[in-house]
Amino acid sequence: MAPKHCCVVFFLVLGVMGLGSCVDIPGGPSESQFDFRAMVRFAHLANGVDTIAFQSSIDPDTLFLTYHVESTIINGPDTILARDTARVTIYPKIYYRRFRVDFTSPLEVIRDGASDGIINFQGATPYRDVPAGDRKISLMSDCQLVDTLVVQQTDSVVVSHRDTVGRGSLKSEDTYSYKNYWHKYPSSTTVERIVADFKNPKLVVNTDQKATVYLLHDTKAILSSDDGQVLYGVINYFVAYEHYTFAPSPNADSIGIRFLNGSRSTGGIKDSIVAKYQRPDNGHDTTVTFSKDNQNFATLTVGSATDNYYRFYRGTFTIYAYQGGTTNPIDSLTNLDLAGAHRFTFAIVDSGSTVHLKKYDDD
Repeated sequence: MAPKHCCVVFFLVLGVMGLGSCVDIPGGPSESQFDFRAMVRFAHLANGVDTIAFQSSIDPDTLFLTYHVESTIINGPDTILARDTARVTIYPKIYYRRFRVDFTSPLEVIRDGASDGIINFQGATPYRDVPAGDRKISLMSDCQLVDTLVVQQTDSVVVSHRDTVGRGSLKSEDTYSYKNYWHKYPSSTTVERIVADFKNPKLVVNTDQKATVYLLHDTKAILSSDDGQVLYGVINYFVAYEHYTFAPSPNADSIGIRFLNGSRSTGGIKDSIVAKYQRPDNGHDTTVTFSKDNQNFATLTVGSATDNYYRFYRGTFTIYAYQGGTTNPIDSLTNLDLAGAHRFTFAIVDSGSTVHLKKYDDD
């Protein structure tokens, strides 16, 4: 009998172990536990000078006034009784502090409340491992206070009655609206550290991507009011994705080249660019033209980049930039020894009154 009982116990133990193995297999983490990341750097290509305004305060009260004027007018044989009523609304004064921003000055990138570093003009931060998704970005700079602008709007409604003895009456109503501007200038030069772009934008960063955010001086303010005296937002955040973070680098004997048009100069390459690069290849110069007339390449308008990197053997390159439709280069970078297994961006940028090329290593 003993062996029989042993067999029963043995099979019971196997059954319990089998059930346990069915229910105790651990599952994967929930989606909220994944850490979505990206590699991002910022490049400072902003250029030029602008005046931007920050609203500082508003007077607390609106004034409502009423005026009555009555008179009798003798006009030849007619006696006219004139009654005018004016209802005037004087809105609170709005105060704006206006600053002069020189965008070739160093800019400090603030991401999600913390500094990513200070960038000099045409420089770039290192690539940083950041959370993907919406990132809150602002740019800090030392700027000179120009003045305090005071704006006040007044609305008036004037109702006029004209009663002419023996000839009936006439009534009219007219509305007037106007603004007054005052400028209060500082007694001495005042420099303050301010948010130079004002917008505090949300920058969307895609998961598992490596990207450069080029800070470009936009061609016009995001918002303009009060006859152009109050301006907001002049920086455009152009995100140029480079590749997936886990994508391999080019082969040791190859490079990738792409182009970015970061110029806002009306006398430069506002509509399109042409670039030419040359390298010795088996004792011969190989020339490839980057042009709006070449269907293999895209037209680059202001604030745009080529969609992909163009692959070449590593070697010594000369990069030319042309204005569309011209044959004389506006700038060139000569005898560049471009290391293999690297990607490069050549940006057309403004510098003062000129336009030139700037090289960025994307690896």
